Amino acid sequence: MPVCNFSVNVVDNTPPAWNGNGPAAGSSIVVNANLGGCQAQVSWTEPTFTDACTPPVVVTRFPAPGFFFPFDTTVVTYTAIDGVGNATTHTFNVVVVDIQDPVANCKNLTVNLDGISGPATCIGPQVDNLSTDNCFSFCFWSSITYNCTNLGLETTMKLDHRRRLRQPGYLCIGRNRAGFDQTGASTTNVSPINLDANGSFTLFATTVNNNSTDNTYPPCALTYDISVGGSSFSPAFDFDCSFIWPNRWSRCG
Repeated sequence: MPVCNFSVNVVDNTPPAWNGNGPAAGSSIVVNANLGGCQAQVSWTEPTFTDACTPPVVVTRFPAPGFFFPFDTTVVTYTAIDGVGNATTHTFNVVVVDIQDPVANCKNLTVNLDGISGPATCIGPQVDNLSTDNCFSFCFWSSITYNCTNLGLETTMKLDHRRRLRQPGYLCIGRNRAGFDQTGASTTNVSPINLDANGSFTLFATTVNNNSTDNTYPPCALTYDISVGGSSFSPAFDFDCSFIWPNRWSRCG
């Protein structure tokens, strides 16, 4: 009776299998960042793996339980290899979220008009007063431009601090005031003053103005005050008989 001999080679092509312990593949562990910080130390039950044919199973992983995870999503990878090199990759996510609100701080600001750049523009960083966040924040603002019509006018600027681009903002308010700009005052002499029948004469500051200028562009509207002999500045000054002699001086502001 003829006999045929042959060999059967049995090989193991099946990688190790996860046995259900620890986080499932594709799952997420969500934790809050530590108070005042932007990371979290996270631990978990470690996944285990079995192989029916060629143990032992060697498992490597990174990061390991107890790792300090930064803000955002980190992928944890486990690799299980059996005795003949078949490998299984098992991954899940650790998500560190920031639930602590930013602290928005603003300061008041006076902006001065000048003759070089013209109107003055105020932007958000100028009113920011060391706003903080435990992780990071995005700051949004709109600029405000001031000119002569805003002199002494108090306006409000808001800074919008957000943990993430699409999250609600946390506002602080800075109050801005346009400051008085510098002027170049010029005066002219006046003709001898004739007192009226009551012994008085009113000299207006505009009378001694000699084309005084302003350094802003466009020029701010100017008002004029006068001081005589050290008196307080006012739009006009009243002379009487006591000023007939000696001569006094005046200056325009």
